[in-house]
Amino acid sequence: CNDIGKGKEHPDVFTKAHEFLGTEKESTWIFEDSVVALETAVKAGYKTVGIYDKFNFGLDRVKEISTVYVGENDSLKRLINTVF
Repeated sequence: CNDIGKGKEHPDVFTKAHEFLGTEKESTWIFEDSVVALETAVKAGYKTVGIYDKFNFGLDRVKEISTVYVGENDSLKRLINTVF
């Protein structure tokens, strides 16, 4: 965000990261625990993985808007099986 000069309430940071990766948008996933960042990524058309964080507000919204949600007791194996 510092390099871009904008926070995650703007899609610029995700767009720049996507450009850096050089991947197709359909295969680019945004991993976030912030509801604001997830809402921005979803609006920008990215698939998202919402990550549990007991200290963040809006956990119900994170679960609701994420393409895939990784909860407190979920494993990486479950995430991989869900996505692939």
